Amino acid sequence: MKNGFLRSHMAQNASWIIIGQIYQMVLTFLVGIFSARYLGPSNYGLINYAASLVTLFTAICTLGTENILVNELVSRPEKEGVVCGTVIRMRLLSSLLSVILLTLLAQMMNPDEPLTVYITALYSTTLLVKSFDSLNLWFQAKLLSKVTAGISAAAFTAVSAYKVYLLVTQKSVIWFAASNVIQFAIVSFLLVVFYYRHNGRQHPLVWDGKLAKELFSRSYHFVLSGMMVAVYGQMDKIMLKGMLDETAVGIYTAGSSISEMWIFILGAIVTSARPVILEKFRTDREKYEKMLTGLYAVVIGCSVAVALVLSLSAKLVIWILYGEAYAAAKSVLRILTWSTAFSYMGVVRGIWVVPNEKQRYEKYIAASGAVCNLLLNCLLIPSFGANGAAVATLASQAFTNFIVGFLIKEIRYNNVLIVRSFFLPFKMLKECMEGRKKNGN
Repeated sequence: MKNGFLRSHMAQNASWIIIGQIYQMVLTFLVGIFSARYLGPSNYGLINYAASLVTLFTAICTLGTENILVNELVSRPEKEGVVCGTVIRMRLLSSLLSVILLTLLAQMMNPDEPLTVYITALYSTTLLVKSFDSLNLWFQAKLLSKVTAGISAAAFTAVSAYKVYLLVTQKSVIWFAASNVIQFAIVSFLLVVFYYRHNGRQHPLVWDGKLAKELFSRSYHFVLSGMMVAVYGQMDKIMLKGMLDETAVGIYTAGSSISEMWIFILGAIVTSARPVILEKFRTDREKYEKMLTGLYAVVIGCSVAVALVLSLSAKLVIWILYGEAYAAAKSVLRILTWSTAFSYMGVVRGIWVVPNEKQRYEKYIAASGAVCNLLLNCLLIPSFGANGAAVATLASQAFTNFIVGFLIKEIRYNNVLIVRSFFLPFKMLKECMEGRKKNGN
């Protein structure tokens, strides 16, 4: 009875997370399109360049604490306020340092572009306000994602309305950069308010220096792998700006935004399947492998189908959504859309890696992806521009999430499951045809 009650609450919790993500992604995409058309490739690229620089420092700001916080909250329920308060203070200190370093880095990389430096400095303050995002994990640990989904939806709606106002009143690019700071500030404020409504009187947010040292001694291992993932995901835009200009970043971002506009569906599928598949790992290994292979088949099949559609309709899609100014993004879209299948191989891999206790290899996988992406960008961007960056992303995704799996013996069996998934549709079709023959006889 207790297990059934818990599973029901976990399903409800997961559904709120999925609904919240879908709402945010759809709203962000729609408002983002109108913002991109208004700003043009140059200013649109400038904001995304600043966002990429900030993302590089995210792993430093979080200090890897998001990987251990939920476990700490579960194992030390009597110290919830101390744990959360300590992590928030740690993140505030590291974020303040990161804002200073980011501003100096932007100045060094763009000495003759004061607008770029100003927007980067402004955007970097999101790191400070996002320090309170640690409370989001407290709500998740308590299966209260309904609260955080509502908070995020409210903030996204408010900021989307603000961006519409900016479009109507034709404000400058600086106002659009500030909108991201406002969004996370609203989320952080509401997280603190609702935390104190649910738990603040019993467990107020306080600092513990000894606990901070203890937490950091266990979390710093995740900082390096987090930085590698950030480099892997953001270096293309940063290098486009450094080697070409912000217009190339805008073109590239337009193509990548469309290629990613539907992945919340894959995210929902994986999120829903993960607990069920992991449960089978403990009870029925054979069934676990069949279900994981089936999930790979669904993710890869959906990705290939969408890639075919977007490849054929790229020119029309770009023209309808972004306008003639972004026409060059059609080639970027045709290339990047094929990377989704490989990137989600990496997402699904987590369902195999975690129960088999192979997490230590994730940092090597991430590092190989970062190095591959950097080298390919250096080779391809000077000659092929945004298209070169797109090819670098596709190639590095394929290398990292598929080829590397064959090179590391300890995770090679996961790749066997991926290969099996390629043939699963044909196997199912064969079984279906054989079943019909038997029924006919």
